[in-house]
Amino acid sequence: MSSVSTRTLVLRALGELLPHKASLPTSLELSLALGCTSEELNNAFIETFTLPTDETLYYLSSEYLAKTISPLTGRQDVTLIHSRRQQAKEYVFRYNFYETYAGELMLASTERGLCVSLFTFMDRSGALERIEQEFHPKALIQSTSAFHDEALCHLTSLGKRASLPPLHLFGTPFQCGVWEAMLRIPSGRCCHYQDLATLVGKPRGAQAVGTAVGANPLAPFIPCHRVLPRTDTLGDYYWGSALKALVLLPELISSPLR
Repeated sequence: MSSVSTRTLVLRALGELLPHKASLPTSLELSLALGCTSEELNNAFIETFTLPTDETLYYLSSEYLAKTISPLTGRQDVTLIHSRRQQAKEYVFRYNFYETYAGELMLASTERGLCVSLFTFMDRSGALERIEQEFHPKALIQSTSAFHDEALCHLTSLGKRASLPPLHLFGTPFQCGVWEAMLRIPSGRCCHYQDLATLVGKPRGAQAVGTAVGANPLAPFIPCHRVLPRTDTLGDYYWGSALKALVLLPELISSPLR
């Protein structure tokens, strides 16, 4: 099975999980829903996560996710540049497309740092159109970048060994504060929306924080996939809960809690 078809099968399986439901389906239930054999599904999960289906899904159980909730203490060693969204028109964005374990990413950067990361779902023109509409950069030039290379190295190391490049954030002060707070969530650990709200000084503003999390322009490098609802379930994700699980699982598996 090719890597693309393997990922497609895994994403279809993860798409069967209900993001706000505590109970998880078994591998047999998933294989029946997907019209494949349990062996085919297990092989796809082993190829993707090194573990068979049921062992992999344990890491998405409420029991396990509750253990991952971590205090938001330190922050990754990364340079952050804050700009208002309207200032993006002053910058040239250099972009390119890259294949990752979670699918194709379009990365864009200014001369100051990485500024946008989008999952393309193989719709490159749609991704470019979105950047034009949301940021109105001075110009969009297809080009590689050292910032892109650093980001991809960080992604393949699961955030443990390679540092992030400088991040150029275009947003309101509140949005940038929430995005910066998410950088305090360690790889392999999670937090609740309420934890972020408290950290940014808005303890009653979990809903506003959720909106800012959804507007994160640099997923998965700013790790909004590590933010969970109070129910300790997978929860929602701008790119879909299946992709959230696909991004989160390798981190959880590589930093297991006993």
